[in-house]
Amino acid sequence: MVKANHLIFKQLIKKGYSLENKKRVWDLSEYKLWYLTDKQTQAYNEIDRHKDYTGYMFGSEADLMKEAMPEIIEEVLHGSPINVIDVASFDGRKAEPLIQGLSKKTKLRYCPLDAAKISVNEAVKNIKKLKKSEVIKFKWNVSDFDNLDDISSLLRDKTFRQNFVVFLGSIISNFEPHDIIFKISEALEGNEDYMLLGAALKTDPKELVETYNHPLMDKFLKIVLLELGFNEEDVEFGVRYRNSRVEMVYKIKKDKEISAGNGAKKSINFREGDEIVVASSYRFTLKELKSLLGDYFKDVKFFTNKEKTWTLALCNK
Repeated sequence: MVKANHLIFKQLIKKGYSLENKKRVWDLSEYKLWYLTDKQTQAYNEIDRHKDYTGYMFGSEADLMKEAMPEIIEEVLHGSPINVIDVASFDGRKAEPLIQGLSKKTKLRYCPLDAAKISVNEAVKNIKKLKKSEVIKFKWNVSDFDNLDDISSLLRDKTFRQNFVVFLGSIISNFEPHDIIFKISEALEGNEDYMLLGAALKTDPKELVETYNHPLMDKFLKIVLLELGFNEEDVEFGVRYRNSRVEMVYKIKKDKEISAGNGAKKSINFREGDEIVVASSYRFTLKELKSLLGDYFKDVKFFTNKEKTWTLALCNK
């Protein structure tokens, strides 16, 4: 019997499994489980630096942001200093075009928030290099985003009254969308605070599967299962598209019992043929995003690229 990482085992029990043609499909598609260790974050760094991924995930959004910057600045800035709160910041690069544009017009404070400490440290280092804003580093930087309301209140002071929450890189695709958008909307105060959301739009499913079906993605996500107690030879990586989601799935190649560890007596018996969904990425249509954001914000302005593959949504309560 193999002992599991307690947090991952707990999440597996919480989400459970569904039966599909007598096959058990377990759900471990939780963002915070991808960055529990430095090894996981470093594995993601390898993906992040791959030219195809960088062009797809950052190029489209950065180009669109530069194009939309004049309108964003006109809408958001009211002549006073501003806090830029970068939710799921990773290494801060997603926010660089915004920092560059806003800093020409006002004084900024940048606050990165991420589930991994190593990512927060990288964001702090990278944005400091720009020398365009003060960078806030405090105990709340490493966050699961449940405390966004508290964070936004703590950042607001006599000089920096306005908060601008940015949620970029289509990270919303990896969350339960209503949950995370509700948390962000609750963190905004009055009509002076804004959120900028960046999201990839629904495109050709075949192309999406090919993008995610990559050895580096396998290397990154497999660490979750290794932490759970599997060996590399126990599982096989695959990618599929269904229900408007790209799912990254591991098929169990042989029966295996996994123990909860930490003195607990609970265990799970995995069977050959079981599947574990370790990550899923939802792709929205523009209509779906308008409906989602309309539930939480009074004013939403969209900026969409010509290819209709990416959009920015500027939201105000």
